Amino acid sequence: AWIPRRGSSSVRDDRAADTPRREPPPSQVGWAACHMWWWLWIAALFGAREEECSSEASVVFDPLGLFAGGPEVVTRGGEEVAFRWTEGPVWRAEVLYFSDTIADVIAAYSEASGETVIAARRSGGGTEAVLEPGSNGMVLDGDSLVVCQHGARRVARVELSDLDGGPLRVTEVVAERTAEGRRLNSPNDVIVVSGGGGVVFTDPIYGLTRSPGDDGDALSEAIGAGVKGVYRVRAGAIERIAASKRPNGLATDPRSGELWVADSADSRVFS
Repeated sequence: AWIPRRGSSSVRDDRAADTPRREPPPSQVGWAACHMWWWLWIAALFGAREEECSSEASVVFDPLGLFAGGPEVVTRGGEEVAFRWTEGPVWRAEVLYFSDTIADVIAAYSEASGETVIAARRSGGGTEAVLEPGSNGMVLDGDSLVVCQHGARRVARVELSDLDGGPLRVTEVVAERTAEGRRLNSPNDVIVVSGGGGVVFTDPIYGLTRSPGDDGDALSEAIGAGVKGVYRVRAGAIERIAASKRPNGLATDPRSGELWVADSADSRVFS
């Protein structure tokens, strides 16, 4: 996985604001775009051959010049698991936690030892055979992680102290149904908003499909939320604050407090 160092703009915990949906001006796109280009880098590494991962051969797609020195490859997995689709990177105390949506695990990379181990198995919490059953986006909240689970189709809280390599143990279900009582589709990315702003997450359809030819929109109508939305959970209540074709990555602007959302279908960022 290509990992931005701690303190970079992959950190996704700040203020948010209820603002009308609009396109941000080009001068403000950098913060969210940094987070979104992260996933393109992960995809590039996933498809690369071993010899293409050398510093001489790798080509980094960084149109905004956000990492002048280029990203650093810190782990390609280990004996326990071969990574297939990595997501949700979170730094905590010299350890990088991240999901693999296909392998259905949360992995942990130690900067001190250079080792990568499996922190939790069955990280998606589901029982059905879907293409991406694992956990996806994650964010720190004190001594816990708030995790998007494809398989269980929910957002859940887990304690860092419980990540012992066994099946993921959930201590709290943050969100599982919409305000209308329908099951969520497959939560994708999540942030915890400081100042009592609650938990905000995206809910596209990527964790619903069982085969490459499945119609995710039809599955959403039949068994999911019926809409691809952005939701906020605050004081135990859930509300949909936006909807788009494929809401994916989330970020907040620490200067303005705006919430930005990447839509994978339209290749755009909106606030």
